[in-house]
Amino acid sequence: LREIDWAVEVGGFARVRLADGGGSGPSLDLIVDAAHDVADAHGGWVAGAGLNATIPLHRAIFLSLDGRATWASAD
Repeated sequence: LREIDWAVEVGGFARVRLADGGGSGPSLDLIVDAAHDVADAHGGWVAGAGLNATIPLHRAIFLSLDGRATWASAD
């Protein structure tokens, strides 16, 4: 692999519950985030979105499934 410069990125994220099982049923969350390079290592953006499903199997056991897509600018 070639050497890559260090980057400092600043951004934010949001998480929205689309379906709430009330603790006993499945829940579904949408997660979005974005970050920009402020140290001019690559000068670009990175953004992502994903879904998280949580299914309770027992009182203290949960199954969690995640799917995610990430986009990066050409820089």
